[in-house]
Order: sequence, then C-alpha cells, then structure tokens
Amino acid sequence: PIENLDELPYPSWHLVDTGCYPMPLSGEPFLMVATSKRFVKGVCDEIIATKRKFRWVCNSRVDSVNKALLYLMKEAGCWMIGYGIESGNQGILDMAGKGTTLKQAENAVKWAKEASLEVTGHLIVGLPYEDEKTINQTIKFAKQLELDYAQFYCAVPFPGSQLYNIAKENRWINTSDWRMFEQNYSVLDTEKISAKKIMKLRRKAYRKFYIRPKMFFRLFSKVSSVNKLVNLSRTAVDFISWVIDSRKEGYEWGSRKKTPLIGRILKGVSVLSSLLKMKKQPYVR
Repeated sequence: PIENLDELPYPSWHLVDTGCYPMPLSGEPFLMVATSKRFVKGVCDEIIATKRKFRWVCNSRVDSVNKALLYLMKEAGCWMIGYGIESGNQGILDMAGKGTTLKQAENAVKWAKEASLEVTGHLIVGLPYEDEKTINQTIKFAKQLELDYAQFYCAVPFPGSQLYNIAKENRWINTSDWRMFEQNYSVLDTEKISAKKIMKLRRKAYRKFYIRPKMFFRLFSKVSSVNKLVNLSRTAVDFISWVIDSRKEGYEWGSRKKTPLIGRILKGVSVLSSLLKMKKQPYVR
C-alpha cells in the first residue's frame, strides 16, 4: 500500500500549480507479474483520492494487466500504455525467454482499447534464430492488433546479456564499434539473416504499419488545431521520406541533413501560425 504519496518521486507536487500535469510513471512493479496489480492499484487509488486531474503514461508487460486495472488506470489519468510485445511468432518469444503468449498480447491491447487508452506496441526484429518469415509475422501481428503506435527495434547484444553471450559464441557480431550497439541498427549477421536484411525489414515494418489509410485516419483524427495539423504533416513527410528511402541502409529518421521542399514549406506555415496566435507578453527584465 502507498502510505504517503508525497514521498513518491512522481508526481512532483511543486509543478501542480503551474498546470504541468502530464508525467511518465515508471518502475519495476509496473512490469512484475506477481505484485504489479496491487502496486498500480494503490498508486491509482491515491491519485484519484487527491481529486487532481493528472495525465500520465506507463509501460507494462502484457501479462501484468486485466480489464479492471486498466479501467482504474484510466480513471486515475492514464491515457496511454506501452506493451513489450516483442514478436509475432510464439516460437521466437519462447526462445527469447519472454514468458508471454500472443493471446496475452491480443487481450492486453483489446482491454486497453476498451478502457479508452491509447496503446503503443514495442517490437523487436532480429532476435536469435529469426529469419525473414518470422519478422514478417511480427509485422503482420502488429497490424492485426489495435495499436495506436508501434516502435520496431533491432535486437542489440549488449555486453552482459544472454543475447551477447549467444551472439559471441556463434560469432554473429559483425563490428567492434560500440557506437553501433543501439536499437536503430543491427550488428548481427546470423546463419539465417544478415544485419543488412534486418534493417531493411525494420524499415518495411514501419512502412507497412504506418502507411495505410487506417493509420492516417487515426492519427489525423486526433488533431485539434491548425498548428498541430501542420506539425503532424511535417512529421509525416519526413517519416515517409525515411521509410521509402532505400539508398541508405543506415539512414535514420530525423537525421536528414536537408529537409524536403514540402517539409520546409510546412515548417514556414507552422512558424507563421504560431506567430499569428502569439499573445503580447509584458516585458520582464
């Protein structure tokens, strides 16, 4: 039980009077199967008791939630939850030791949507013993779920991890440049799939998930102002440029040195819109 909410690092009570209510909630209990439900219920009950309208987001395992808990989280101000789904192939999940099932992922997403929560799915491509077929199954699974957003990461063999030991033993690691050991890149050349192919399939995953009428409608239906519409349009232009650019396998979204013409036009419109809406503020020395 939470005996004194003021002792928690979040929320920062000194920010309440400024109207700064959105916040992330993180902590191992949100991810632990045995104790997380009691812990999260305690946090939500205390937040509700304050009668303050906080907006917060969190991440969770798909086997750590149920309908009642998700509805309570929504009542306490949670508006989005992220799930570690990882793969759309049960065999890959089992070999990775995830300890969850595809059915649990389906239920977790379904229940969150019923509670009117937005949902982000976190998925990994290039896990041990994966091939093109299993990665395509992950892409298909992500599209089948009612996800609002999806993040696709490359499996990274960080030193000390079981993946690192497996990769080192099988001589899968193709570089000694530690700067490449991050989730936007693959450094694993396995017997079944190359690092280059993994990155190509990651790009395909983003393309297949986001570039479809259903997602465009879902994203743009959330726009509440002209300025937000312009900003979302700029992001969409840059994103589409990234996913269809096949010339640079290591090219990452947001790293473009030169923004496309339409992106520069939209940026100008955004700035102009902000200036027109800007209210005069008193000069303060």
